[in-house]
This record gives sequence, structure tokens and C-alpha cells, in this order.
Amino acid sequence: MGAHQERGPGPGREEDAHHPARIGSKTAANQCDPTAWVYDVGENSDCSVDALISDNVADIIRAFARWPSAKASFATKFVNPDLLLLDPRGRTRVRFSVMPQEDSKLLDIRTSPVESRIAAAGDFLRYRGGVKSRAVETMRTLVAGNAPWLRIRYAF
Repeated sequence: MGAHQERGPGPGREEDAHHPARIGSKTAANQCDPTAWVYDVGENSDCSVDALISDNVADIIRAFARWPSAKASFATKFVNPDLLLLDPRGRTRVRFSVMPQEDSKLLDIRTSPVESRIAAAGDFLRYRGGVKSRAVETMRTLVAGNAPWLRIRYAF
């Protein structure tokens, strides 16, 4: 399991729909999330692309929005602004890959340009209090140190 995953089968299949309720509240914070059990819902596909052709991703996001002790998470290399029309209520995390364009296109032809992925991250992030300023500084530091040729379009 990756660092962003939690134990358990996870919601998404009918028999797992009540898993968050069965395991209850998270009692100890970890690197995944301080309060919610995090489920990787896109291990074998790109949910941003899947959302273009079916309502399954929207259904998953709506389900997690109802579970206060759970959060969905998926990585993507594709910018799908339609995901912003859904109402995840802070219960879905979208992780934009910043894999270099040449490598990501080799692995998946549906990949959006890396500049678009980084720029879109700002559209998908919503913050409270001082979290925003710390996140902006962290992102700027990471980009400056690892990909100085990229520009940050949004001050997110």
C-alpha cells in the first residue's frame, strides 16, 4: 500500500458501502489524513478520465461526501474541470501528477501537459485559515527546486 492508502477494502463496491461506519472514527492521525480514513479509489485507472465517460466517479464522490470518517483519494495525469462541478464537501482528494510530460505521455496517452496539471491544482484546492499560505509557499518551493521552468498560474 502507498503512503496515501489506509487499511480496509474501502467503499465503492456494494458490500463495502458501509465500511467507514463499521470501522468508526479514526483515533490517531497519520501522514494520510489527521481525522479521516483515506481510500485510494483510482488504483487501476485515472478517475479524471473515467469521469468523462461514466457517472461512476461522481457517484463515488457523492458517497464519500456523506461519510464524515472517510475520504476518497486518486491520482491523475488528466485535467478534467468538470470535476469542479461536483460537491465533495472536503471528502475527496485529487492528486495531480507532476511526472515530466515525455514520461507521462509514454505511460498514458491521455496525459494533460504538466504545466496544465500544475495550473489546475489551484482550481481544485480550497483552504481554511493559514493553510493556504503554507501550501502556496510549499508549492512554490517545490516547483522552484524541481521544475524551475514551470510557471504557477494561480496563487492558490
